[in-house]
Amino acid sequence: IIFTRDIRADLQLKLADFGIADIFVLVDNNSRNFCQRSFEDFGIPEEHIITIPEGEHHKSLESVAEIWQSDQGARRNAVLVNVGGGVITDLGGFAASCFKRGIHCVNIPTTLLAQIDASVGGKTGFDFNGLKNEIGSFAIPDWVLIDNHFLATLP
Repeated sequence: IIFTRDIRADLQLKLADFGIADIFVLVDNNSRNFCQRSFEDFGIPEEHIITIPEGEHHKSLESVAEIWQSDQGARRNAVLVNVGGGVITDLGGFAASCFKRGIHCVNIPTTLLAQIDASVGGKTGFDFNGLKNEIGSFAIPDWVLIDNHFLATLP
């Protein structure tokens, strides 16, 4: 877990060992709108940004399949950067843990609950047959980057 005041700089440092062709980003509509400029600055190709709709009802097998199908030729040494709340870090963590028997995973939680729970505990998964987190795995992310600015503004 990396507590930072400059997520962009720390993420760039962590991703320096990966070629741009091996970096994929998972977001929901909200985090994509907020972070679009950062993705462009990093040079991440549009086809490497996987966007799912926001909300718990999208924490499904269909969303996991969409992530896997969006791989655009990802290799075994690829990295999936999950930017969002608990739904994104749960789905992305699970997808990364299973794809090609496990690729690298980075979580950048954007909600308080994701910062203290979903992104750091290694519990990943999705809802199935109407049951919350019914299918999943334990897969610790390679890194979790948490913004100190956000934590400092909490009451």
